[in-house]
Amino acid sequence: LRALQIVPPFDAYWFIELSNWRLNQLEALRTQFPGKDIRIRKGDCNSVLREEIVRTITWKSFQRGFVFLDPYGLQIEWDTVKALAEEKTFDIFVNFSLMPVTRLLPRDEAPDERVVNLLNRVMGNSDWLQELYRPSPQKSMFKDEPVVQRDLIRAEWLAAIYADQLKHFFPSVSNPVIMTNSRNAPLYALFLASQKPLGVNIMNQIGARSIARRSR
Repeated sequence: LRALQIVPPFDAYWFIELSNWRLNQLEALRTQFPGKDIRIRKGDCNSVLREEIVRTITWKSFQRGFVFLDPYGLQIEWDTVKALAEEKTFDIFVNFSLMPVTRLLPRDEAPDERVVNLLNRVMGNSDWLQELYRPSPQKSMFKDEPVVQRDLIRAEWLAAIYADQLKHFFPSVSNPVIMTNSRNAPLYALFLASQKPLGVNIMNQIGARSIARRSR
């Protein structure tokens, strides 16, 4: 609704959704905004973005796009973020899910291959795990079996890792704004990754004001 009400308007709007119930809600927007070019796609946003939208909003098309990636968990693949960056025609807002990453990482042993592969797919890199997991003072029953435990995961530290990954592909990346629940537990880190510094400067000012209000 906010995107559709922006003045001056965007030329076209893509809404990508898997849920049939939400798709029906989106379809109702066509009636509410009859003058808008609203394009609704059912499917995995990774596929739709990479196979349709990135191929449409190209550098040669003289079009530019703004993408809001707002997953419920770890659905956004790093290859999707990378594809948006490499076309050099997109700025993105991304809500990076912090809590699901923390829940994936056991305290008293290194993560298994499945978890490492998932982190690589979502974050583009898992080398940072070596910094997180350290030898444990607890000894194993088996002499040749290493015992490790992870350090406490700080939301700001995890968000900084994702920000560093974004900086490999976007010229300008905002400071993360940590979004919390009613119990002040970190849920998401909100970033703006842009081809230009101006929007990021504005985002950093807004983020600083938001943090200042919450700390009062």
